[in-house]
Amino acid sequence: MSALDCRTGTGKLSVMIKRLGIPLVVQCCLLVALAMSGMIQACGATFIVDQQASGASDGNVGTEEKPFKTVQHAVALAKPGDTIFVMSGTYPERVKVTTSGADGQPITLRAMPRRSVRVEGFDLQASYIRVEGFEITADKRGEPFVHVRCW
Repeated sequence: MSALDCRTGTGKLSVMIKRLGIPLVVQCCLLVALAMSGMIQACGATFIVDQQASGASDGNVGTEEKPFKTVQHAVALAKPGDTIFVMSGTYPERVKVTTSGADGQPITLRAMPRRSVRVEGFDLQASYIRVEGFEITADKRGEPFVHVRCW
């Protein structure tokens, strides 16, 4: 997860800056410089999906301590700039994405670690979506692994 939660202004980086007693103007300049360098991500929520975690449930809040059980549930809640980390395992889902990200704020689905997460495929009916590191399997013959609709 990122070092800074932009929505609440909390995180390791903001706590460190406050402890150093850096003036607010300098804090803002520092955060802008770090964001431009790519060291911190654009504001957005982070969701965790881990079906193997004890207590994993789509009724949870999607944190590391209370992860979601399905990728589809996390995708249904995602908004522009959000990142969904999917932990190792086989998820018997064909994930349908219907909410778009935005220019500079894609919705990101990231397998953690890379190539350790299997899904049955993706049906991308949205734009500005980033899918990273998944192994995709399709059980239905003749059905594409990834279906992208362009309009």
